[in-house]
Amino acid sequence: MRTPILTLVLLLSCLVTTGQQVLVRGRIVAPDGAPIPFATIAGPSSGHGTQADSAGTFRLMAEGRGTITLQINSIGYHRLDTTITLGEPQLLVLTLHPDTVDIASVQIQGNATAIPTLQRIAAAKIGTLPVSTGGVEALLKMLPGVSARNELSYQYSVRGGSFDENLVYIDGLEIYRPSLIRSGNQEGLSAINPDMVESLDFSAGGFPANYGDRLSSVLSIRYRHPTAFRAKLTAGLHESRATVEGAHTTVPIQAIASVRYKDTRLLLQSTDTKGDYRPSYLDAQAKLYWQPTSRLEFSLMGGIARNAYAFTPTEKQTVLGALTSNFMALNVYYEGQERDTYLNGFCQLAGDLMVSDRLKFSLQADYSYLHERETYDILAEYWLSEVESGKGSTNPNDSTANVGIGGSLAHARNYLRGRIIGLTAKAEYKLGAHTLEVGIRTQQRTLAHSLQEWELLDSAGYTLPNHELAFSDRGTIRGRASLQMHHSAAYCMGTLRYALGLGSLTITPGVRISMREAGRQLRVSPRGTVTFTPRSIPNLNLYLAGGLYYQYPLYRELRDRRGTLHPNLRPQRAVHAVVGYRQSLLLASSIPLQLQAEVYAKWIQHLIPYTINNLQLQYEAEPAGQGSIYGLDLRANAELAPGVESWLSLSVLRAQMELTRPLRNGGRTGRLHSPFPMPSDQLFSGALFLQDYIPGLEFLRVHLTGHLSLGIPFSPPNANYGEWARMPSYRRVDIGFTTVLKDNTYSLRWLKNIGWLREFTATVEVLNLLDIANTASYLWVQIPSAQGGRMRLAVPNYLTARGGNIRVSLGF
Repeated sequence: MRTPILTLVLLLSCLVTTGQQVLVRGRIVAPDGAPIPFATIAGPSSGHGTQADSAGTFRLMAEGRGTITLQINSIGYHRLDTTITLGEPQLLVLTLHPDTVDIASVQIQGNATAIPTLQRIAAAKIGTLPVSTGGVEALLKMLPGVSARNELSYQYSVRGGSFDENLVYIDGLEIYRPSLIRSGNQEGLSAINPDMVESLDFSAGGFPANYGDRLSSVLSIRYRHPTAFRAKLTAGLHESRATVEGAHTTVPIQAIASVRYKDTRLLLQSTDTKGDYRPSYLDAQAKLYWQPTSRLEFSLMGGIARNAYAFTPTEKQTVLGALTSNFMALNVYYEGQERDTYLNGFCQLAGDLMVSDRLKFSLQADYSYLHERETYDILAEYWLSEVESGKGSTNPNDSTANVGIGGSLAHARNYLRGRIIGLTAKAEYKLGAHTLEVGIRTQQRTLAHSLQEWELLDSAGYTLPNHELAFSDRGTIRGRASLQMHHSAAYCMGTLRYALGLGSLTITPGVRISMREAGRQLRVSPRGTVTFTPRSIPNLNLYLAGGLYYQYPLYRELRDRRGTLHPNLRPQRAVHAVVGYRQSLLLASSIPLQLQAEVYAKWIQHLIPYTINNLQLQYEAEPAGQGSIYGLDLRANAELAPGVESWLSLSVLRAQMELTRPLRNGGRTGRLHSPFPMPSDQLFSGALFLQDYIPGLEFLRVHLTGHLSLGIPFSPPNANYGEWARMPSYRRVDIGFTTVLKDNTYSLRWLKNIGWLREFTATVEVLNLLDIANTASYLWVQIPSAQGGRMRLAVPNYLTARGGNIRVSLGF
């Protein structure tokens, strides 16, 4: 009888123990104590799991007593396995450490921000992006709301805005892009050195008051703070880089320096314009840290870049037409050359003082310099012919009739010099879960330009009677001027966190006050976000964001089409409204999945009308318009395979503008108060990034990127506003294969004993895999019409064809 009774007691004990649930509470933080939101917490042995909320806190119900092992995952951090004792009344504080690896030459560590519209790109587990440009901008172009139709360029449009509406910071220093750039061929290296980047924050709209005055977006880059000696060398067909960093063992000094060189002639030779391309892009940057005490740190950062582009064109052949009409071939033969140089540099001295654990002061002085030179003399002679083409053609592309001949002579001697001197001071105070930040900045900009540009046209119909050579002064640009502009701004913003009965509430109110001259044109810009996280769904964020944003004219907005500067323009103004949803899910296989959706609207006043030709923005230099932009952005990202992340981005928008008054020159006004598409009105765009590896061969990875963007509006030269058509869609697929020969987890046998070699990878890329001819811009040719007059023919200028790249990276 004793045995059955003992058995019954044991069974009852097991049932009681199994049925008893214990609450496990904790908080997930980074090494600096900042909360890590939306981390996943799983108990592999028990099958239970949960997710941290926006403040990094979590609650998990576990069964039984004794110990339990938890696995904590967050994108951008190393996984943490920890064993805890159940039943102990304590609040766990679990620290995750950043996972830093190569991302298309971008070193990024994962984290998150308290402002939902300002996303810290947690891409540390992503491999090499197979793209022509690489770097941080290649990563941005994969995000929803970000549009780019030129693989040779680092410029991008955000939610219907122009290239000039995007703020870019490197450690608080505002970066200025070249102003005389016409195409991606000339652009060269980005100012952001990807090998020095530690993390980046990006907002496509509704950004807080501590960022400056632009209408569209902000990108904030933070360079790495070295902790030990490391070196990295990357060599490729298009770009090579060398980076060295280290920290002194006894003196509190750390330093990082990097040199880059880029040559894109292999890519440029695949375009439809043939010739002798000689691009040469060189860049060097460095940053030094000195910490005399534990609460005081100084830093000195500097950089210089020389992007030179030389081109001697020889010929261009383009076949165009439709299936229902005869095909035509344009053959252009060139003489002359182009020589462009873009020199810029910057220097920044900064100091940070931690008065206490709550109070921090920062002071920054910076200087930026630019010198741009654009010179060319190019004679073009062209033949336009009908060609034999189609299914029954015996001699494809053979000329059957001459439509016309003509020529042009283009001349430019354009120079731009500028310098920007600035001083910034700010303070940050923490009070419990709340923070308060105030700051002030003043800067002086000095610009001087000398412009001389004209074009002589001999149209294709000049052999007709009574038709002379066409020299139009409407395309002539002449000007020599200089100006000084003083700009000051101050801001105050807070981050307020509240625990409510239904969930947690985070509010970030702020206001920014700016003026162009002392006491003149004072503008007040209120901004803010509200985020709610339900207690019942801690992995869900619902948020509102908005504000009033101004953009003071820089240089291109002040210059009209004849080269005259108008320095007293009022700033453009936009109202942002964003409604968003973000949720982190834990799939059945314990794979983190994050979904995000944003609906937004922008209403713009005092809009300066402009047109885009390739990368060249041409403004009217007067606030004669207004516009509205509406859209939807969707993004889903997940680790479809362990250790590698993939994502899908989709965007829909509608951007329209209208003229509210006649333009100064009167010739391009068109109809007043009649809406028409903005130059960046891209109705739909999508980006896909996939990563995978072969099972059993995890050292071999495949990376694929795809872009699909519907056409944007374009207009003939000197056409009235409202006269437009759409370019063809932009479609592109790139693929890369990376072999890891040695890293933290894997090494070939013959490399294991080489202690000084930390990592060794080799990458092969196929660019424009489907060999799609994407249109960058148009060459306009005048031909005789059936009515005896003349008509304009738009001949596309195509971007790069299929190409390849090989890259080897060594880490020491």
